[in-house]
Amino acid sequence: MSSNLQQAREALGGRLRELRRTTGLNGKEFAVKLGWYGASRVSKLELGQQAPSDQDLVQWTAACEVPEALTELRVQLNAVETFYSEWKRQLYAGVHVRQRELVDMSAHTNRLRIFECSTVPGILQTPDYARCRFEFDSSLHRVKPEVDDAVRLRMQMQDLLHISGRSFHVVLTETALRQVMGPPEVMLGQLDKLLLATALRNLRFGVIPFSNRLDVGARHGFWILDSRLVLVETFGAELRLTQPGEIELYSQIFGQLDDAAVYGDQARRLITHVSRSLPAPTDSRHTRNADPAVGAPDTP
Repeated sequence: MSSNLQQAREALGGRLRELRRTTGLNGKEFAVKLGWYGASRVSKLELGQQAPSDQDLVQWTAACEVPEALTELRVQLNAVETFYSEWKRQLYAGVHVRQRELVDMSAHTNRLRIFECSTVPGILQTPDYARCRFEFDSSLHRVKPEVDDAVRLRMQMQDLLHISGRSFHVVLTETALRQVMGPPEVMLGQLDKLLLATALRNLRFGVIPFSNRLDVGARHGFWILDSRLVLVETFGAELRLTQPGEIELYSQIFGQLDDAAVYGDQARRLITHVSRSLPAPTDSRHTRNADPAVGAPDTP
């Protein structure tokens, strides 16, 4: 669980504890007053081990006779829910719904910084690579496999790479290049697309080789949207970090990842080396030309 999420829960729990103590009741006695069975639920809420519902907050403030505290507690609860958003709740109507939201968020972002340690980010994926990822996500979360619409929306988001005035900075680890996400022809096509991406005018694209020292560690991927939001994806959830201190922390980490990456000719040599190490494609129609989804590189 994100330290941000846990800290937000603990802060909310601490405030609930303060209010409960004003009643002079211990946890067991307070649970009786609330009509709850046992004191364990009170303890979990106060320790931040469980997030309260809005109804819990209504009951809590009523039992403490401080209804004026309800608004404050709701603000804190909203912060907790902002940090943690379950994938199944986001994806219940299909993986394409989530992509539509990302397209909108990216369209309202002037500076997008992306780090990925195990996969190629959606903004640089080929349709075939994206399809493999969406099929996996649909199966994992048992949601509607609206893969065609999801792929179309992901390709639509890539149009932003060619809009003047926008800035994109992507850093991958060498693992992201080598992690097999589909048949050899899919991976070869994806690496070809990354070769073209190194020449896009609005994109700074780097790769961290295995041989380069990386003190910060590649713990997880993240997106930084301007200076207002950090998105962190896990298998079970998406974290949305909005506190200035956390955004600054991730900006500092991104800077260290940037320092460890190689760019330009060095990045192209590394991508080409990885491409040549892959098994021969089973699709004889494949060539090592870049996928047209990115389009021709911008020229000065």
